[in-house]
Amino acid sequence: GCVGALTQTLDYGRGTVRYQVDPVSRAPGDPSIVMLKATMIEGPRGLDGIRNVRAIAAKSNVLIDLVVFSQDPGSSAEDITAAILARIPG
Repeated sequence: GCVGALTQTLDYGRGTVRYQVDPVSRAPGDPSIVMLKATMIEGPRGLDGIRNVRAIAAKSNVLIDLVVFSQDPGSSAEDITAAILARIPG
């Protein structure tokens, strides 16, 4: 898979961004939420260390695919996704 260091070329070859990609996991508060996390380890000035946290979930034919970028996202992606799930009937 894509666990470990991942390099992405941007702007048609004029720059690169390197991420350290974590293994896919489930949200501890709601195992129906799939979590994908990565940390930018090399990129545009000032963005090193930015965390990318993606939460994916589905309920009653609604798909949630949410991404949070932050130095310290904490559980914000999981919390926002859980709040959206709670508003979906079914």
